[in-house]
Amino acid sequence: MRWMIVVIDDSCRFPLHVWRYMSRSLGVGIGEVEREGIRHPKDLQAETWISQGKPLFTSDGNVGIWWVSADDHWSDGVRRIAAQSRESRLMFLVDVHGKRKSKYNVLEVCNYIKSRQIEPYWYPVSAYYSGNKIEGEEVLPKTRETLAKIRKDILGKNGKHPEIEEGLCHLLVTGAGFEIRSAQGGFGLPLTRDLLKEMDSPFFYCDTLHGGTLPESHIYLRSEGEEGKGEAICFPVPFDGIWKDKSLGSDIIQAAKAEDLDDYWDILLGEELRSQIGSSAKHGIRDLQKTEALIWEARMREAFRRSLLQYDWGHMNQSISAADLDWHSWLTTNYTQFANRAIAARGSDERPWRIISTAAEARITLRENARGLKQSRNKYLFKLHGDIGHLHTMAIAGNDKDIFSPLSMPVEDLYQVYTAARSFLLDSLGNQETKVVVWHIVGHGLQDKRLCDLIGMVCQQKGPRHLFMLVNPNPKDPKERLRDSVGRRHKIHACRFYAGEYMARLENKGLPPNPDASEEWGKEVVSLAESARRNTVAQP
Repeated sequence: MRWMIVVIDDSCRFPLHVWRYMSRSLGVGIGEVEREGIRHPKDLQAETWISQGKPLFTSDGNVGIWWVSADDHWSDGVRRIAAQSRESRLMFLVDVHGKRKSKYNVLEVCNYIKSRQIEPYWYPVSAYYSGNKIEGEEVLPKTRETLAKIRKDILGKNGKHPEIEEGLCHLLVTGAGFEIRSAQGGFGLPLTRDLLKEMDSPFFYCDTLHGGTLPESHIYLRSEGEEGKGEAICFPVPFDGIWKDKSLGSDIIQAAKAEDLDDYWDILLGEELRSQIGSSAKHGIRDLQKTEALIWEARMREAFRRSLLQYDWGHMNQSISAADLDWHSWLTTNYTQFANRAIAARGSDERPWRIISTAAEARITLRENARGLKQSRNKYLFKLHGDIGHLHTMAIAGNDKDIFSPLSMPVEDLYQVYTAARSFLLDSLGNQETKVVVWHIVGHGLQDKRLCDLIGMVCQQKGPRHLFMLVNPNPKDPKERLRDSVGRRHKIHACRFYAGEYMARLENKGLPPNPDASEEWGKEVVSLAESARRNTVAQP
């Protein structure tokens, strides 16, 4: 049964702290939020984080937090919530001190709550802890210990998830959308288009309304849009230097509008390098120019790595959930170390994690496969595009994942990580013991052609049947790409949740224990997603 926590307080800050804690939303504080629940980000439109009349839900959808102002009209708010929450269990957190100059009386509030027909759950709370009691209940401080007590009362001790039936394998596939930072705090990355705008030297970003002047060694970037009509929703495009030639710009504009990162970097790096090398080859200094081009390309790549590094810290809830679940393997195209930190935080268990993110690690895995060594004891994380820890392991452009690349700077034979992942999946899933494979594709647009080819190749092998759960707020295009790769005989469930919401439900419910439950569970999740989408209540 769903719970509703009603926080009666003169400010929105304590209700927001309750929501953050009940969501297990990791972060630092709740930000600069005004007493009425409104936040004013610098140079951006004001955001309403919480308001009276609409609850905030935890990521798994099981707990809603209402805020009622502790003033003259508290009873109206409580009655309205009680009328709307008849099928939910209510818990009240009642602030001892109401708004100044109001007629709010904590004893009156407590007596009202105790008079309800259904046995109430309620606690008086105060920021000024004194150990006093009100109506026989001890006044609790507004501390983490109190929030832990409340969460324990609501959730109880976590029950053990049902064991997965033998022969059923769950695979997790994650992309950039898996690590997008929540608008209401916590850790994670901004949208890729915003990351690209934050690249520093040798790039310089400006929008369609503002120009700038920098030395010729810089590449100017801007969002492609009609002049005077603001910024388009797409990757920024270069517009100075060689890009003044419109015959060059058309391809990268197309890649920017499609937000296809592989093609975007292939074109951006390729054209810049051709210009650098070709401009001086006729003067007999081609070797020197090739060296300078390599340095130039490394600077461009490093600018993107630095834009990622500033956000790559802390722990994300969805990564913690992923590290704790019983996956057969986890494939990701993300460079960051959110997954590494989550795995380290969970420590060792009966099936420890093994991370493959470099060509050297991939070669060891391939040799183990060739020798027929058993690998079922481990859970495998394949970081298909490398690791942010070193520039030479990051596959930024599509060409970086191929055996041969026309670009100057070699990325450490990263195609071998794809090869190792494919070899492991084909070997471990292509046997009679594996009956059903459930793919959870979370926060991935599936624009990576090599990843789609890998999934398609695994699905085409004789053996288990495959079921797909595609988790994306806009699943239409990714679903079409997946259908092109795996064909029409495999079922694809589309779920419009964000990564945090989906993974919180998985952690709460556990992975489906058997093949029949997989499909029923999939339908249930889709149904939950549809109801959440139709619901006008604000979601975290």
